[in-house]
This record gives sequence, structure tokens and C-alpha cells, in this order.
Amino acid sequence: MSRISAIAKLTIRAGIRQKLFLWIGLLLGSLVFLLPLFIEHDGSAQMYARLFITYSMGVCSGFLTLLVLWLSCSSIAQEFEECRIQMLFAKPVAAWQVWVGKWLGIMFISFVFLSFSGIAIYGALQWHARGLDPSESDAMRREVMVAREAVSEDISGV
Repeated sequence: MSRISAIAKLTIRAGIRQKLFLWIGLLLGSLVFLLPLFIEHDGSAQMYARLFITYSMGVCSGFLTLLVLWLSCSSIAQEFEECRIQMLFAKPVAAWQVWVGKWLGIMFISFVFLSFSGIAIYGALQWHARGLDPSESDAMRREVMVAREAVSEDISGV
């Protein structure tokens, strides 16, 4: 397991050194603050929250898809270009450990960006909700910003 975690750490470091990492972070950060300026809705807080969550998470998933594709392709290409892959395979590391380590490193970077995006979107919605009437704010929290649970019908009284 230490071999896989070492490869994952190297992948994370290589991803941070790339400029795309910085650009995606800046784009995701500015997205949360600029997207509300372009959303048209019917004026209700519930519709605004639904549209904001839908659009912002859609754009975030698009950017994260780009990031994952870029990091995975460039990571392997850099390994071959800088002849690190030969050194890696000369050591007692199985090919599957290299691939799993790289995958875990890239997924960790994606998780960090996704967590940052989710927290920023939630914060932006809370910031928008502070200027609403208490009734609209409560309706938005009750109808949009809730976790849903499956409810089954009680059939014992039938």
C-alpha cells in the first residue's frame, strides 16, 4: 500500500505543478461569484436556488472532467518523456500499482476541487438567502436546500 500511496503523492505533486491546475481553480472560484449575474429566473428564491445549483454544478462537472482528462493524459506522457516510467518499473512495483496510484492521485485532486466548489456554491446560496424575506428564505431552505429521504407507506393499518 505504501507504493500506491507514494505514486499517488507524486501524481498530486505533478498535478499541482501544472498551470492548468491553477487555471481550473481560478475558473471554479470565479464561477460561483459570476454565474448569479447571468441567471434569469421568475423572481422566486426557490427557482433561483434550483437554477444556480443546476448550472453551477453542471459547469463544475465540465471543468472537472477537463481537469481529470488533462491530468491523466499529461501524467502518463510526462512519465515517459522524462524517463521516470523506466525507473519506476525497474523497482519492484507492479503495473497495476502504478495505475491505481495515479488514479487515486487524480481522484484526490478532483475531490478537493469538487469539495471546494460545493462549499463555495453553498456559501453563495446562503449569502443570497440573507437578503430575502424570512418567508422566502424559509421556503427556499425547506424546498430546495434539504436532503431527501425515502418515505415508505405504512401498510400495517390497512
